[in-house]
Amino acid sequence: MKFEEIKTIWDTQNSKPMYTLNESLLYQQVIDRQRRVKHFARVSELLLILVNLGSAIFILGATLGTSNNLSLLVLSAWLLISGAWILYQRYRRLKGDDNFDRSIQGEVTYALSIANYQVRLARLGRWNVVPMGVLTLLALWESGKSSWWLIAIILLFVLSYIAAGWENSIYIDRRDELESLKKKIDDEVR
Repeated sequence: MKFEEIKTIWDTQNSKPMYTLNESLLYQQVIDRQRRVKHFARVSELLLILVNLGSAIFILGATLGTSNNLSLLVLSAWLLISGAWILYQRYRRLKGDDNFDRSIQGEVTYALSIANYQVRLARLGRWNVVPMGVLTLLALWESGKSSWWLIAIILLFVLSYIAAGWENSIYIDRRDELESLKKKIDDEVR
């Protein structure tokens, strides 16, 4: 027998297509991926906010009364602005959570929007290493630290930049998996 004949017999006997999509299982899989993406976004946001604002306050508190190092003050301002910007972006992301319908397509679109946000957030974190590194080096140079300190800090920031790129590639891979899943779901619905 040919495949079409078998499929026709199956369809008439069961009144179900031979290959059916288990929608509840697929929906649960989409929700699980969405939770994972939301968790990583939430942790990344909170860590970046805490580190940026905490560092800014610490540097500002340590330098205001004791030092006239302009680079440290600019670094502190940069960190405050970065932390405030991430806090604002988090507020916008949370405010937009209700803009998606709760169908399987809406859920995967929502998960994909969070994944895109996470990629942008990681990219911001990576590129933020450059001005922080430059301002830190200027502050060390202004304070008269030895060249060994400068070399160590350069190495630290280069490693941070490489690690941030690696982290960003992980988020891009996760986003690509969600895009693939969305494409498959969209093809099934049509």
